[in-house]
Amino acid sequence: MPTPAETGERNPRREAGNRKRRRSFYLALMGACAVLFVLAWALVRTYSMTATVVMTAVAIILPLVAVFAANAGSPINRRRAR
Repeated sequence: MPTPAETGERNPRREAGNRKRRRSFYLALMGACAVLFVLAWALVRTYSMTATVVMTAVAIILPLVAVFAANAGSPINRRRAR
């Protein structure tokens, strides 16, 4: 007897758990982005402009990483094997 994964059946509980985990990871990365911006321009700027620019560059890249990570396991992106 084939397993649900082999037949392509969905498990709503598993998908809800994955969605929650992806959403939490996305929010954590976006929170880190906001913290980096605030720290870079409010605190670190007075000590090192180079560190401020590096922190800002990382904060600019983080939203892209967050979106890719949040959508990586999405059921919409999976294709059925035929």
